[in-house]
Amino acid sequence: MAAERDAEIEGLRKEMEAIKEGQNENKAKGDKVTVEIDACQAQINDLFTKKDTTRDAYFKARYDFECQRDFIYHVNGLQAKKDAIVNREEDLAQEKEARAQQIKDLPHPYIKEMDTCVHLIARCHQLKRAAGLEVDSELAAKELQESMLKEQTRERLASKLNDGKILMVDSKSERESAAFIGGGGKKNKGKKNKAKESNTYEQDLFAMDIVTV
Repeated sequence: MAAERDAEIEGLRKEMEAIKEGQNENKAKGDKVTVEIDACQAQINDLFTKKDTTRDAYFKARYDFECQRDFIYHVNGLQAKKDAIVNREEDLAQEKEARAQQIKDLPHPYIKEMDTCVHLIARCHQLKRAAGLEVDSELAAKELQESMLKEQTRERLASKLNDGKILMVDSKSERESAAFIGGGGKKNKGKKNKAKESNTYEQDLFAMDIVTV
């Protein structure tokens, strides 16, 4: 009887040890699963964090986009208004210039009277010059220039006479006077000498007999 009881106790002890070993094995497996669960939970937390970050970035980018869009719309509206004002000013300036040019192109209402006045003024000056009451400005300027050239020529000849480079200078008028006195003042009948007026400066300048040393 005692032997059977000891054998039964030994069997129970072995069974308990086997159960204990099974429990230890299950505990190890449970600890491993717990570690895996913790790792998965950490990954889940990271993913939720990334999701929140991505969501915040999305809404921020959307808000910035809407702000930029509204600003662009505002700037485009201002530019459109500016272009409209500039175009209107240019159109007004062109229209004003066209009106001014149109007015310029219109004939003067008193053009005939003005032409008549100009013609009468020119005729009055012509009659005054013919009567000796007015001197032609172009003719006076020409005579003044010839007089100045003639005076310069006389000064140069006088300077050469003083220096002894020229012995004698006789003008054409002086030679004709001497010939007239020497010939007794005779003239051919039936012929009239007509004095033709020409350039005084050229006549006196080229009609001089110059005797050089």
